[in-house]
Order: sequence, then structure tokens, then C-alpha cells
Amino acid sequence: GGGSGGGGGARKGAKKGGGGAAATALTEKELRALEREKERREKEKEREKERREAERAKEVERQLGLARKYATVGWNLGNLCRLDRCVLAHCNDNVSGMVVPWLYVGMLFASFCWHVEDHFAHSINYMHWGAPKTWYGVPGDQADAFEGVMREQLAELIESEAGLMYKMVTMVPPGEAVRAGVRVCRLLQKPGTFVVTWPRAYHAGFSHGVNCAESSNFATPDWLPWGRQSASAALFRTARAALPRSRRSPHLASL
Repeated sequence: GGGSGGGGGARKGAKKGGGGAAATALTEKELRALEREKERREKEKEREKERREAERAKEVERQLGLARKYATVGWNLGNLCRLDRCVLAHCNDNVSGMVVPWLYVGMLFASFCWHVEDHFAHSINYMHWGAPKTWYGVPGDQADAFEGVMREQLAELIESEAGLMYKMVTMVPPGEAVRAGVRVCRLLQKPGTFVVTWPRAYHAGFSHGVNCAESSNFATPDWLPWGRQSASAALFRTARAALPRSRRSPHLASL
């Protein structure tokens, strides 16, 4: 009885031992599977990293291509005044703000007061990004009537400083001009759009938030009569002209 009992115990022990060995072998198999899964995931991460780097390189190349194109395109405001059909291409000076563009960064309610451009030139403004900007404009053939409204609204200030309205520091509500019979237009400029003003067109406006815009002047051949008119206007007799006469192109001076 004791012998058989001992044998039974041995057999039970063998079964338990065998079960333990099987469990150990299964764990090793799982570990190998986990290692293979880890390697697979690492390879996937590496491929994803390479894919993203390739996409970034492609985007950088695309942006560089756009930059190279923009550097030479006529709509680049830095090139606009040097186009053959622009009268200012004959100016020998790089006049800041007129031939060389200015960059404007606006904020909420940042305003630009009523004004006309130097020499009654055309102007062009491109908004790069940001909140919209409201513009008000008065046609050039209404400039005299609009100046009359400003003199009436700002009589005391203008009496104390005759050239005040030409210094871009005065603002008259557009509604006052409309009530006086002056034509006033309004537009909302958004990113990616241009605003062009014509000779002696008074304009003013304000920003709806943070934005960035670029502006320059240009002049087509039909500007020449306006340029002659600006040369004899009171505001240019009392203020230094933006284009120095002594350094203008002889061709431009003869026009």
C-alpha cells in the first residue's frame, strides 16, 4: 500500500512538473511574439518618420518654388514699380513707401485717416493674413467736394494749420460726406486680396483685428495729368515732394 501510494505520488508529481514545463514554454513563446511585435512597431515608426520627413521636404520644396516664383512675378509689390508700363520705373530713386513697399501690422480698430497718395499716384495694398480691414474711398473727381466737407467739419483746426488735412491725421465720418452729396464707397478687404486706389482718391479705414498688409504706389501713363496737377497743388507747394526733382530720370521729367 505504501509502495503504491508512493508511486501514485510520483506520478502526480510528474504530471505537475510536466504542466509547469509547458507553462514555461508558452511564456517564452509569448515573449518571442512580443519581441517580434515590438520590432514590427519600431519598423512602422521608422517608416512613418521617413514618410513625414519626405512630406516635409516636399512641402519645403513647394514653398521654395513659390518663393522663387513670387520673387519675379509682376504682382510682387517690390517688382510692380519696375514693370515697363509703370511710369515710376523711370524714377532713379528707391523711394521708401512709394517705390519700395511698406509692411503694415494692424490691430483691432487701428485706423488710417483720410489722405491721398504722394503725387496723386495710384496705390495698391495686399493683405497677407489676419483680420479683415474696412476701407472707405472717395473718387478722384469728388476730391474737391470732399475737401470742402473736411474744411467745414474741421474749420477751426484747419484755420490754425492750413495743411492739416494733407497730413493723414484727420478723420471725418464717411456719413458726413455722404450727407453733403459726396460719393463714398466702402469695401471689406480680406487676406489674399488687393485694394487699388486711383489718382487723388481719398481713402481711410480701420482694422478688425491683428493683420499684416503690404502697400506700394504705382503710376500708369494716364496718371501723368494727375501728376502735373499735384505739382501745382497747395499741399505739394508746402511739403517736400516724395520724388526729389533733382534726382528724377530725365525721361520722367520731360513727360
